[in-house]
Amino acid sequence: RKCLFQFCGNQTDTEPDVYEPLKKFVSTQENTELLPEMKHEDMLRTIEKADFLLIPSRQEPMPTVAAEAMELSVPCVISDVCGVARYLRDRESGIIFSGNNVKALRGAIWEAVSLYEEHPEDYRAMCENARARYEEEFSEEKFRDTLLDALGE
Repeated sequence: RKCLFQFCGNQTDTEPDVYEPLKKFVSTQENTELLPEMKHEDMLRTIEKADFLLIPSRQEPMPTVAAEAMELSVPCVISDVCGVARYLRDRESGIIFSGNNVKALRGAIWEAVSLYEEHPEDYRAMCENARARYEEEFSEEKFRDTLLDALGE
């Protein structure tokens, strides 16, 4: 199975214990790319071309990029420590794995690749379901309704 893994995000030295080993790893693999930091619009175009968005965060209360991917009908492979994971339906609108567990991460990636290659109709359904969950939980209309409810209007 041939996959291309593109790493993107903040490349400052705020987490050298993560970034430096990643740079070294990417330089030794032919199926990985370390993308430069980019404008938001460019990032969205990159996500739109992806089959899945992998979010292996160890702690992340609300990764906005996950909701943006769902808006673009790109399902997430996401750790259960991410706040967005609670809005997904596992194996229906995304794939959720146990955070801080490399074996679970590997299994989730394998499952995503298998789904894409071996069950294209199920993969397309997951893409549609990801978009539907976005509409149900994160759309502008949902935000407005939630805000109005909170304000008692």
